[in-house]
Amino acid sequence: MSLRILLDPVLTAQEPSRCSTYIQYVTLMTRVLENRRDVFFYWPVPDWVAEADMAWLPKHPNVAYLRIPQHKDRTKEYVTLRPEMDRLLAFNGSHWDFDVLITVRTGLVPLMKLVMTSPKQRTMAWCKEVWLTEEMPLMTWKPTVAVMHPGVQDLWTLSGYLGAERVYIAAYHEKDKILQSARQWLAPSRVREIDAKIHPMVPSQLVKFQLKDPKFFFVPGGEQPFCVAYVGRLGASGSNLDKVYRAMTNQWIIRGGNRVRLLVLTVSTGGTARPPDHIELQRAPREEFWRISREEMHCMLCLYPDAQFSLSITEPMTFGVPVILLRKKWSETLFGKDYPFLVDSEMEAYGMLKALYEDYAGMYERFRKWQQEFFVPVFTRRFNEDLLYTMVQADIERYDRETLPKFAEVSEGRRENEVVTAILKHVGTRQELVILEELKALAKAGVLRNLQAKLEVSDRDRRGLVWATGWNDYRLILKAYYGWEDASPVVGHLRRVLS
Repeated sequence: MSLRILLDPVLTAQEPSRCSTYIQYVTLMTRVLENRRDVFFYWPVPDWVAEADMAWLPKHPNVAYLRIPQHKDRTKEYVTLRPEMDRLLAFNGSHWDFDVLITVRTGLVPLMKLVMTSPKQRTMAWCKEVWLTEEMPLMTWKPTVAVMHPGVQDLWTLSGYLGAERVYIAAYHEKDKILQSARQWLAPSRVREIDAKIHPMVPSQLVKFQLKDPKFFFVPGGEQPFCVAYVGRLGASGSNLDKVYRAMTNQWIIRGGNRVRLLVLTVSTGGTARPPDHIELQRAPREEFWRISREEMHCMLCLYPDAQFSLSITEPMTFGVPVILLRKKWSETLFGKDYPFLVDSEMEAYGMLKALYEDYAGMYERFRKWQQEFFVPVFTRRFNEDLLYTMVQADIERYDRETLPKFAEVSEGRRENEVVTAILKHVGTRQELVILEELKALAKAGVLRNLQAKLEVSDRDRRGLVWATGWNDYRLILKAYYGWEDASPVVGHLRRVLS
């Protein structure tokens, strides 16, 4: 069975290729299309993205990119449902025929589901699903998000989890926090419902674990200076970059500029926490970042008080780079309580840097032992069992297996729908049709004239919802009973199923 998916990531960088969410969604879409040619994607992209940067997004006959306005501030965009998104999502809007919405906008899920569903379709609302990729729980216990209204904000986020059919969350430690908040607001049955929906996941599959080649080890007095790096965004909120810069600078002052190299690698083009002039700033392409990790970077310093699964931390580890982390719930959950480079304070981070400088080979042995005993076995299992793309593909198969057969079972009375009957008569022996084009032709011919005024997208802005028509009913009837399937990312485009 064919199906259509509307992807709704929020762009968090100036260029799509530098946004971790876009990388995830590109990977997801690419993996699905490698296995399925009957899945079609709609993908709204901000209208301010340069055409040259659009070239990074995969070109495929099953994919349509839709240019719409978006805020450049990700939090503002995260909480806003613009009129253009309303028109994309609406049951009588411009892209009414998607089956699954995959979004990051947790709190907006209930509103999106209302927009997606006609009052006439309320008993069939399960025909469309929302799958949520949660990367930023906007809840008061999370120190790295904006808190606008503590009580309302937590309940707003919880309602998003209740509204979604699936929740994939990129942090192993955050599910417990979410459930603790849910117990404060919701009945036990609702808490259990959220518990069943949330699936911790990893958004990347790093299959090659390496140790640093000894020829790239730091040796005091050797050719290479001691390279201490920070990798990540330059946003000031919740990153402790002031502490990172101080710990770096102390090494630079004590050891001397010719013996210590301080490096910041980022995708940020702005930010309020830019490094001081004595710290080198690079925006390296992905392959160059990997090379620097393998050959130049001796350790990383990351003092996040809270974080989720992050490629900027995990990728260097897979290349054999020790990363100094704050001892917090998130870091212990991801990398184990015995990870040898956990520190409790800025002062301890400074001490860890000092130990690495003075005995790099000895300290690196600790990293090697941890990689062999924890990192490789645990993350190999996570990449196999908790990979986002594997879970999404399984849910696509589930939707395929269950939804249209269920529709056919419970909607037998709709088989002889007069609109569908008229469409089939008008199509005759043709192998393809576009539903709204057929309806326009029928209206022009004097058949189904009562639908003529509803056929323009602008009709959504002038007609009461209870009187509007949900076009997807006709599509599902054609697919369930008459042997049609989706044909392209053109809205409402169907073809006869080849026998």
